[in-house]
Amino acid sequence: MKTFISFLIILVSLSAYGQFSSSLDCVGAMKIGYRYINPNKSDVPPGFIDIRNNEKADLRADVGINYNIKIGSNLYFRTGLRFANKGYNSRKFDNDHKWGNQSQDGVFNPNIPSGEKEKPNSQFKYHYFFIEIPLVARYEFLHKNKLSFYAEAGGAASYYMKSVTVQKLGSDRKLNKDNDEAINNIQISTLLSAGANYQLNYKTQLFLQPTFNYNLTDLVSAPVNEHLYSAGLELGCRHRIK
Repeated sequence: MKTFISFLIILVSLSAYGQFSSSLDCVGAMKIGYRYINPNKSDVPPGFIDIRNNEKADLRADVGINYNIKIGSNLYFRTGLRFANKGYNSRKFDNDHKWGNQSQDGVFNPNIPSGEKEKPNSQFKYHYFFIEIPLVARYEFLHKNKLSFYAEAGGAASYYMKSVTVQKLGSDRKLNKDNDEAINNIQISTLLSAGANYQLNYKTQLFLQPTFNYNLTDLVSAPVNEHLYSAGLELGCRHRIK
């Protein structure tokens, strides 16, 4: 009888291994950021989409902390606080300037020396910084040895902090900081991710997950619908509280 009870205790302990009732995460993310603009709105200014097509996706980084609590046999609720950097770049503008003194009989001729120094390429990087509070449900499955897999879905509420525009002109960089009043201070986004946990020991897990974030709220209060989004990879460490 004692042997059977001991066996049950061991079995329960093994089944609980990796099943944290509550825990804290430290997480960092590298993501590709961009934006979606609805080109079919009737009040989009003429030529606006053509101008914005000079923009492209770029790499951004986030950091944050999470709190997880178990609400079912394999179901968890996650919230926390994250410093999120969202945005995109302009494409590089080439040096195809036409100078007035390169004209011949009123026609531009690039073979005529302009007498001007060649100007370097320029580019703009647009950064929008938010404080983000995620509200996410995580379902864990396929527990095998020290590995477990999961899927997450939910949303996040974000508060706009500031904007930073980095202008690159050749090897020179210029930073412009701004608090754009046209940007909506409160943003709501959807979150989707899937990943894997690796059990280091009884109290510590590492996790890795690809993730996708899409802002449902317009970036600015304007006739144009512009929504930020990002996709990337998150890496974190989870510490068991109990």
